[in-house]
Amino acid sequence: MEGRQLRLRLLTIEPGGHIGLHDHKERPAVVYFLQGTDTVIRDDGTSQTFKAGDATGEPGTTIHWHRNDGKDAVIFVTADIFKPKN
Repeated sequence: MEGRQLRLRLLTIEPGGHIGLHDHKERPAVVYFLQGTDTVIRDDGTSQTFKAGDATGEPGTTIHWHRNDGKDAVIFVTADIFKPKN
């Protein structure tokens, strides 16, 4: 893991909002959901719904996007290991 950094972020998706399609190549992550209901749609067309108290891993092969269809904000903590650009 030389040259990489551990990053911890608190993210919020407002009702009706989303985080666009992205991948986790070179930055595996672990996510813990604190509030709301988050639908994760993968590039293969499958989806999964997460609620407060759920956790998931996002390996380097993950390509997906997040969508908040609920009435409350989705709030989650994500920790990833990334290589900063010089």
